[in-house]
Amino acid sequence: MMGIMNRKDLRTLKNVSNHPKVGVLCEDRAAILISLHPKHLEKIMLGVKKLEFRRRWTKSDARKLVIYATAPIQSITMIADIKKVHYCSIAELCNLSDEIGGGLTRDDLLEYFKNCEHGYAIEFENIQQLIPQVHPKSIISTFTAPQSFMFLDRLHVEKLNEAINRNPSLIFVSGAHGVGKSNLCHKASVALGIRSFSASALIKSFPQDDKRTLAIADNQEILLKSLKKTKTIRAPLILDGHFALIDSDNNVVRIPMQTFLDIAPTQIILVIDSPEAIFQRNRNRGINHLHIELIKKLQEEEIAYAQQIANKLEIPLASVKSGNDMDFLETISKFIFNQG
Repeated sequence: MMGIMNRKDLRTLKNVSNHPKVGVLCEDRAAILISLHPKHLEKIMLGVKKLEFRRRWTKSDARKLVIYATAPIQSITMIADIKKVHYCSIAELCNLSDEIGGGLTRDDLLEYFKNCEHGYAIEFENIQQLIPQVHPKSIISTFTAPQSFMFLDRLHVEKLNEAINRNPSLIFVSGAHGVGKSNLCHKASVALGIRSFSASALIKSFPQDDKRTLAIADNQEILLKSLKKTKTIRAPLILDGHFALIDSDNNVVRIPMQTFLDIAPTQIILVIDSPEAIFQRNRNRGINHLHIELIKKLQEEEIAYAQQIANKLEIPLASVKSGNDMDFLETISKFIFNQG
């Protein structure tokens, strides 16, 4: 598996851009999807691999190459333009690999093309990294990674473009009130140079004509309006919020599912701690009405609902122990830089 790339690494990558669109050439063969082992991805990103070798290929005129990374990534990670398809002898393919950049040794190529007289080298350019990566089943519900290649039709391409155009890496960080998630988010924001917002702060900052305490549903509507303003800049974003709250009658209430469908996070991080530690942290802040049993119930609801929402949105969910700064930073980095 590739290591975590930092922001400086990303800027030095060759021929890489974000948020591409996949052009449509014909109805049933708009693009070609191939499977690649993750070990080859970094070579592509660093510009040392510009050819993909295949024993067989298609005569289709599709000019877009969609790259699916196999386990453990299991996501669509890149799109590239097909510059040229070379069909020639194995010796000529070895020469092309040396001249253009095949990312494989001659011995590897000879082993791969063993018992073949000719083969294909797909030359690609304008590599575009997808941030966030796209889960293939959001494009094709019955997706199975192809051994060689598969065609994406117009509908598949439209779905892929929709997925690409979602807000990049909106990471929703949740946890019971007083668990310490805001401190973790602030540290991640400083260390990684990405924006971090608190849902409660966004709600409070939005102009309101009525200063009364609003119902939970009303607050969520304000959050969505305020969040929309922050999303005018296409960049990774951390949103610190909750999946469940305590109402005025001390009941644990889930935030409506539609809120999270509208926010459309690409990843979820759940910050957890012992109810006793959360109780003490709240008490140190002068919050005395949250007793341990209520905190325990609130955290249990956060965990259960987070999993339900992650399943509904088909996005990754990670749990981090409060106070574990390094674990939190590594989780955020993997999500944002697609190296998880």
